[in-house]
Amino acid sequence: MVSTPSKDKVWVPFKGDSMKPVLRTGDDLLVDLEAPKHYKNGDIIVLKYGGEWVAHRIVKEPMRSGENFILKGDFSLHTHEFVPYSDLSLGLVIGMKRAQRMTIWGREGQGFKKIFSWLSIRAQEKQSVGRYFSLGCLKILNFIESLSRLLRESLSINRQS
Repeated sequence: MVSTPSKDKVWVPFKGDSMKPVLRTGDDLLVDLEAPKHYKNGDIIVLKYGGEWVAHRIVKEPMRSGENFILKGDFSLHTHEFVPYSDLSLGLVIGMKRAQRMTIWGREGQGFKKIFSWLSIRAQEKQSVGRYFSLGCLKILNFIESLSRLLRESLSINRQS
C-alpha cells in the first residue's frame, strides 16, 4: 500500500532483510518522485526489479552514458543488480518512519551514505571476519546518524522554547 503525503512524495512500506540495519521490515520509506534523476553513490532508491519493488543502495554510478548503475542491499552478501538508468522507475528515498519516529534525510540523502556504500561492498567481498566487521560498522554508523538527528531535534526544540 502506498500513501501520498503530496503529489511528488509517497510513503512506501518496506519489507525484507536486504537493507539491514538501516531499513527493516515494517519501516515506511518516504520516496521523492520528483528528485533529480542524477543519483549518487550511497543513495537509496526504490525501483521495480525482477517484477518486485526493491529499495537498494547505489554502490556504483555509471561513469559513461549507457553504463548500468550497480545496486546492492547493505546486508546482502553476494547480490548485485546491474540496472540501466531507464529502469530506475520510482524515485529517491529521502526519509523513513519506524515505530512512529520519522527521519527525513532530504534529497542530499542519508548521512554517511558514501561510507555505507563502501562498507556494503566490503561486506560482500570479505568473507567471515571482514563481513562482520563491515556490518558492525554499518550498525554503528546508523546509530551515530540517529543519535545526531536526535541531538539536532533536541537543540531545535530548546531554541524554540
